Amino acid sequence: MWKLAVSLAFALSFATLAIATGADARAKPDGATLTIRSYPKGVYGYLGGTSTTCGEKRKILVFEAQGERRDPRSDPRVAHGLTGSGPAPYQWSATSRRSGPLYAQAPATGRCAAVLSGVAEAPPLEVPGEEDPAGYPSCGSYASESTSQICRLEQIYLDLDAEGPANWCRWGPASGNCPGVGYGPFPWGTSVNFHPKVRMYWSWNGWARNLAVVTYPGEEAGGYPSATLVGTVPDSTSNRFTVIEGYAQNEGAYPSGDRFYTPNLPGQGPGEVGGPLDLSVVNGDWAHSGAEVWIRGYLYLYR
Repeated sequence: MWKLAVSLAFALSFATLAIATGADARAKPDGATLTIRSYPKGVYGYLGGTSTTCGEKRKILVFEAQGERRDPRSDPRVAHGLTGSGPAPYQWSATSRRSGPLYAQAPATGRCAAVLSGVAEAPPLEVPGEEDPAGYPSCGSYASESTSQICRLEQIYLDLDAEGPANWCRWGPASGNCPGVGYGPFPWGTSVNFHPKVRMYWSWNGWARNLAVVTYPGEEAGGYPSATLVGTVPDSTSNRFTVIEGYAQNEGAYPSGDRFYTPNLPGQGPGEVGGPLDLSVVNGDWAHSGAEVWIRGYLYLYR
């Protein structure tokens, strides 16, 4: 399982770096950074480059820009939120019915300097109870060529084999490693010609399950992957697959391609925009020693 540990360690470091250095506009007083992005039910972002004292549970105010300059003293405040806890950068989110040019501020408090974000063009927010907005591009090797930061991961189906001659593929145990084939959106799977080899790894890290789904470019496993979904699942009964690093290879040399994550925004369930992916597993049994896995939802692009 050392390969999985290395892969997850890389994914965690990559995810933190990508979030902290994304293309969002930002200011840097005292080295802190604040980002803002839109999603169908509001805005969210990350506060980074600051201490735990100034990062956790920090109030974030959202303003509508009235002119070319951001001025929290005169611009209307339209929403507010709090950063979470855990390792930096600290995620925040807020809901608002307002669309247009929005920006965020972490006001000064105690020894913590004020931090101002760049401006996000927030689209009109969906009405509660409506279906997820249509029109998101499909996730794949060229999702970044669209203008959307969100893509739709159409259902992936994994037909997994037993781990060994007398070892069924079962999601229940704390660790496992099952080979198989993938069906669905390219490059995680295909629905024509041949079905690429895949391998699903998982292990318990003390608080959640590390999970990696790795797809290989040919009909044999081995070499550099053509696609990955790497992240965590709370336990074997949960369908919440948090993606720390998703990867889709393009025609360039490895590791050229688009990279993805799930922000896991408040109120967004598995398979919903801004939520974790929806994961479903049927364990192998005496009749079919392999397992079946379905994965679907929405991914966000690292830009």
